[in-house]
Amino acid sequence: MHTLVLEYKENSCDRFLEKIALSDADVYNIEKVTRAQHDSTLWHELRYGRITASRAFEFSRCKTNDGTLIALIMGGKLPDTLAMKRGRTLEDQVRKTVSIKLGKKINKCGLIVSKMHPMIAGSPDGICENSIIEIKCPTSAKTLKKYVCDGKLTQKFYLQVQLQMYLTGLKKGYYCVADSDYSENKM
Repeated sequence: MHTLVLEYKENSCDRFLEKIALSDADVYNIEKVTRAQHDSTLWHELRYGRITASRAFEFSRCKTNDGTLIALIMGGKLPDTLAMKRGRTLEDQVRKTVSIKLGKKINKCGLIVSKMHPMIAGSPDGICENSIIEIKCPTSAKTLKKYVCDGKLTQKFYLQVQLQMYLTGLKKGYYCVADSDYSENKM
């Protein structure tokens, strides 16, 4: 990325964006080969240097040129927490429950990179008909307010869902928050 910036330093930003734009085929192929998401090495690699929907909120408030957020965007690793493991473990089960409740088939989705602004990307947890699906699996009733407050998405996750809708071109989104006792009650 640094080399590209230097090459286009004297030219306009528009010319730079034209040069890095992706084709429809590129966007489709990237999404297709990264559907395994966390289990895909390519999914991790293609996120390097990109502002992803899950990091957009933090990025919009970042006031430093370096630090933890920039390190994460550039490929740094977070410790694999219990909450992260829980989400990966339950995601398929929750997706199946949501599919049954909606009466709609939900397809897994890979990394969707913006065609015109390829430094922006996102990975919805699923797509059904004209909607994205985003799944959250809080570990306790106490952590639920991180995801939903007064019946509404918190700002961070509202931005995540909106950006995923933009990237997919879809007009609707389902934000699915599993009960902290989902393993027992499937709600």
